[in-house]
Parts: sequence; structure tokens; C-alpha cells
Amino acid sequence: MLHLHCFLSIFFVFLAKPSFGQGKGWVFHSQKDGIKLYTKPTDSDGTIHVRMIARTTASSQAVLKIYQDVSTVKERVLNTKSVTVLKKPSDTEVYYQLISDFTWPLYDRDAIMHQIITQDPVSKVIRMDTYSVPEYLPKDKNYVRISKWEMHNVSTPKPDGSIEIDYWTSYNPGGDVPIALVESFVEDGTITGMKRLIALTHKADN
Repeated sequence: MLHLHCFLSIFFVFLAKPSFGQGKGWVFHSQKDGIKLYTKPTDSDGTIHVRMIARTTASSQAVLKIYQDVSTVKERVLNTKSVTVLKKPSDTEVYYQLISDFTWPLYDRDAIMHQIITQDPVSKVIRMDTYSVPEYLPKDKNYVRISKWEMHNVSTPKPDGSIEIDYWTSYNPGGDVPIALVESFVEDGTITGMKRLIALTHKADN
């Protein structure tokens, strides 16, 4: 049996050449604790599309600080076993390896991610784009390599002082994983991840 959050917690957490993008086709799924959840139909290959919109009262500086600190991925992405920085060209660009815990008998997954952060100097809108780069490292026989995963996050300051976080992702865990089982954990995993992200931004302001 899979751990309750082992798939969709991955949506948490974490935008330069979006191939999926915000676009059209999102359907409202649910709302909980001020977080709105949207989905698109799952692709035939098992790729899931999830989008969330929420707000934090933290400052733009705090939000940016959390995004730049890759070590926070482990805290805000449930069931992440480890996050290892592979290359960091600058404070706004990093390559890292994420290993996620999948309950036996399924193999754990690993993903090589390339993250880029930009901020508009006038509007202060922060954009974070993260893409899987599966060929960056040779595959490890102990893990199933996630080859299709991207995460996007646009954080926009609002007149009332809050920051709107618009996050969307497309993710395929790879391997022999029942689509229905993955989909069944969408709400719990994603909402929990967003709550942790918001909590981290508040902590960074203190």
C-alpha cells in the first residue's frame, strides 16, 4: 500500500519556458483553508496536471528567500528523502537531485531538476520555473528516474500587502503506478504542501 502522501506531496513545493503553462482547461476541484485547487484531465501516459492559488502575508523578500533555499524543498515536499545540490551557477539558478520515498514494493523515485528564479524589478513579481533534466546524471539502478516533471510558481504582490501564489505542475511518476491511485491523493498532498510553503514564508519573515 502506498503512503498516503507519497505522490502528490511532490507537487509541493515549487517558471522560463513553460510548455504546459497556466493556459486554459483548468477545472476547479476544491477549496480548503483559503487554497483553491484546480486540475486538468490526466494524460494518457499518466501525466497529472495540478494548479493551486493561495496567499501569504509574508513579504516578497521572505518568499524569494524560501525559493532560493533549495534545502526547504525537503520540508515543503512531503516524502522527500533527500535533496542534493548538483550545480549552482547563481543564487537564482540551481540543479538538484530530489529523491522521493515510495513505499515498498515500489521503487523510490529520483528526479534531476533545473530551477530558475526571476523577479521583475518594478512589479516585484517572482517567477520560479523548475524542469526535470533526466539526462543530467546517469540513472541509478536503485531508483526510477522521473523524466517528466515541471513546476511553475508566480508570486504576485497585491495591494493589501499579501502575496498571491499561483502554482501549477505537470508530473509523471514513471514506472508501473496506477493512475487512479495517484489521482486519489491529489487534494491531501497538494494542499498540505502549500500550507507548508506558506508557513515557511512566514517563518522567513521573523
